[in-house]
Amino acid sequence: QTPTTWLQLSRAGVTEHLALWQLVTYALLHGGIWHLLMNLLGLWMFGGDVERVLGSRGFVRYLVICIVGGGVAYLATAMLTGSNSPVIGASAGVLGVLVAFAVFFPERELFLFPLPFPIKARTLALIYGAIDLYNAMASNLGHSAATTSGGGVVAFTAHLGGMLVGFLYLVIFVRGGGIGWRNPF
Repeated sequence: QTPTTWLQLSRAGVTEHLALWQLVTYALLHGGIWHLLMNLLGLWMFGGDVERVLGSRGFVRYLVICIVGGGVAYLATAMLTGSNSPVIGASAGVLGVLVAFAVFFPERELFLFPLPFPIKARTLALIYGAIDLYNAMASNLGHSAATTSGGGVVAFTAHLGGMLVGFLYLVIFVRGGGIGWRNPF
């Protein structure tokens, strides 16, 4: 087995080998330079403002919570479906940061290439959530729309888990205690 095998998140790694560290280390690996660059772009676009609200330690805590939440969601789905496909990448954490940005700054308008019009942060987070929900359902049904160019199923449930756990953390534990907080209800 390669070192990557022990760092990527897999159902067998956690349930059979008790490799609990995989709930964090999978976010350190990426499926290529574009995967890494897109995650870094998301952190650059949204992370600074979220860090200013949560503070540096709070931001790191939040990011790790989203990553672990994404990993748990992926594992739950893998156990339900019997899949042992491994997952890598920090997308669950990055999408959690997008959710925090949307909660703190819901009306902020963003210009995203190639769209010729601005889109509000709240709308962007909802669109990403809807796309991941669709792809998670499609991948569990075996549709090709939810596969990467290499043929492996992408862990959309990890994305959704990072988003949901991040939102719940903000609602339950942060509860409007920071500058920039907007009540999502």
